[in-house]
Amino acid sequence: MAIQDRALRSSAIQHILFDNETEELWIVFNKKKVYPTYHFEGVPQEVIVGLLNAASAGRYYHSVIEGRYQSSTLRGPTVNSRIDARLADLSQTDIKTR
Repeated sequence: MAIQDRALRSSAIQHILFDNETEELWIVFNKKKVYPTYHFEGVPQEVIVGLLNAASAGRYYHSVIEGRYQSSTLRGPTVNSRIDARLADLSQTDIKTR
């Protein structure tokens, strides 16, 4: 399993995890109490490249990802222990941006 694990320099998005093989994306937002972690399915690699290169990750998320892929709010463990462990670490960390 090839997982991209990237912190973003964004006021909206703290971190993304992307599984290249299954095209699954997890987005951890900076405002965890307002926005939970989201899980998306069927997200192509090109969308991740666009997100990582966007001038505004938040705007890119709203215009390209949100509402366009099957998604769910992550409220419990995933089926992948590696993802679960990383998301648990991220939920305990607040990355200051800007």
